[in-house]
Amino acid sequence: MADIDVEKLRSFLADPNNAVQPETGNDLAGSEAGAAGADAQGAADQQSIQPQAGDQFDKDANAFAQMRVQNKLMGDMLAKVAQANGIQYTTTDDLLQKLNDDVLTKQAAAQGVDPELLKRLDTLERNNQAYAQQQTQDRLVRDFESLQQEFGLSGDDLQKFALELDRSGIPAESINVRNEYMSRHLDSIIQARTDAAVQAALGRDAKATEQSTKPNGSGTVGSNDLQSTQINSVADLRAVLSKIDK
Repeated sequence: MADIDVEKLRSFLADPNNAVQPETGNDLAGSEAGAAGADAQGAADQQSIQPQAGDQFDKDANAFAQMRVQNKLMGDMLAKVAQANGIQYTTTDDLLQKLNDDVLTKQAAAQGVDPELLKRLDTLERNNQAYAQQQTQDRLVRDFESLQQEFGLSGDDLQKFALELDRSGIPAESINVRNEYMSRHLDSIIQARTDAAVQAALGRDAKATEQSTKPNGSGTVGSNDLQSTQINSVADLRAVLSKIDK
């Protein structure tokens, strides 16, 4: 039996709706007939989920449907592998563990090492990978929280940006969340900060105008020139700010 990437298979079967079910009795007797139609059914499913010309087809929904079809085909393939190797199993996790043990046993025989040693090394490697993945996830959560606070993003904004990163194909462990957001949304960041500065300047202008209309200690009244100032650009904003006493 060819070596199998068990972790990849586990990820394909993460959805319980696509879990491989154990085959016994009549199910095993009829597995060849069921497998014969699997490819044809899979092809039909693939064709049925293709977007029609002119339709506003949601790409995310299409990708999810494609994944479900792949999961189904993977499940059928695993059932055939289990039958061909005489593997009896009760659950998907049980099957994956037995497949992994079978692969490691054959690798150990080919390398002339103790199978138990190879299994322990494999377990250690998987634990290290799981720990590294958890560390990456924790860092990304912290980075997204900082991003939300710094730029005042909503939950929807964060979700859209997360989808952008996912579609970019950048490995999660190498993503610099802040740099990626600024490089992809620089125009909106500048616009938001400019708008905020304009509103702050207008607020100070209104306050200064209100105070200037009241007689001060010398009995004079301040100018209302700022009230009529139009702000349509950064240059206009700077002009307003230069007229306001800080």
